[in-house]
Amino acid sequence: MQKNTKSKKILYIGIGKHSGGPIISLIQLIKNLDTKKYTPIVFSIMNPHEKTYNKLKNLNIRIVKQDIWINNWLNSKLNKNIFHLIKAPGRFLRLLYNSILIYKIIKKENIDIVHSNIELYLEGAIAAWLSDKPHIWHIRAPIGSQGAVKHIFGDKFMFFIINFFSTKIIVNSHRTKNSLKKYISEKKIHLIYNGIDIEDFVKNKHIKGKLRNIFGIDNSKKIVASIGYLSEIKGGKEFVEIAKYVCNFRNDVVFIWIGPSLEQKNDLFTTKIFEYIKKNNLIDKIFFTGERDDINILLNDVDIFLQPMINGSWSRVVLEAMASSLPVIAIETNMQSEIIKNEETGFLVKNVKEASLKILELLDNFEKRKLIGENAFKFVKGNFTNQITAKKVMKLYDEVLDNKEKNEKNSSF
Repeated sequence: MQKNTKSKKILYIGIGKHSGGPIISLIQLIKNLDTKKYTPIVFSIMNPHEKTYNKLKNLNIRIVKQDIWINNWLNSKLNKNIFHLIKAPGRFLRLLYNSILIYKIIKKENIDIVHSNIELYLEGAIAAWLSDKPHIWHIRAPIGSQGAVKHIFGDKFMFFIINFFSTKIIVNSHRTKNSLKKYISEKKIHLIYNGIDIEDFVKNKHIKGKLRNIFGIDNSKKIVASIGYLSEIKGGKEFVEIAKYVCNFRNDVVFIWIGPSLEQKNDLFTTKIFEYIKKNNLIDKIFFTGERDDINILLNDVDIFLQPMINGSWSRVVLEAMASSLPVIAIETNMQSEIIKNEETGFLVKNVKEASLKILELLDNFEKRKLIGENAFKFVKGNFTNQITAKKVMKLYDEVLDNKEKNEKNSSF
């Protein structure tokens, strides 16, 4: 543990103009830090989302804003066309410029640790290396050829970069850890699960009807919901396919996607999704809320939660659904999950058809939905709180700073 009682400064990298799971996790981590030991400072790569900014402001957290065009150094699809190659020098120069900006902030603020909040940004890692500060890289999704995001130069290059620029790496699932450990020592990788604010769900449990009122859905209809950005990675295609299958057999069910979607209609993927909905006469069966910050209340109207992201049941949204005492159906091709115990705290299925059949089964079984939902709540409450997550992260900070202090003492002899 730290002998020096002076508060250590942590610079968090990765706040942007949109709100999402990584940002929510960061805010909740900061909220539960021991501020006598650690002083958080947040670096925003562009003007932050207004609600995100207000939440941090209410916590008296300093935000250092730089409205810069920052690189996403990973690509969900490999793109080797000539246009990408032409842009490469400009991207490299921008990466260098941004890294120097962050380096100057590290020096000015006398930062002790740089914590990159998501795997997508390289600038914080380079800036920490330039300033000889410990860098913790938070990898929040399986990456590489078997994961959600890849690099144009392949796995070896990507993992070499992550390993070289990281003092420690935090992952939030075994699957994410497994995507790293082929190339990176397990001693450097630390599994720390996401936490959620259980009390926030409990205290609002009595508020019902808000989601139904938004779309005029009467109580005779059941609601199946998912949460996230409407995208291919998040399972948007599987979501509408499952809805089509179920609605072919039932007229008393609707599907609701909670999260940004309508405002992204010009995106090629979401355009195809809405064309699919129209073509299959699902306009009055599938609804989209757009971005919301009252998920804990909206979930009170939901009967079944669907996680259509294949092998993604480790995500924050599943924890939120379980904290709302909902039965969760998650697509897991290997039928393994760190959160869901099949038929005990939720349901694991292998594909779209199995998910559809499980929904049809549960729609007529209120008692089973209730039992699984209650089990899910107890499991999350005992294992996935913000306090547990923050305690483990702070322990890692202690370890990193202690090692740095020891290395500095040894090098002085």
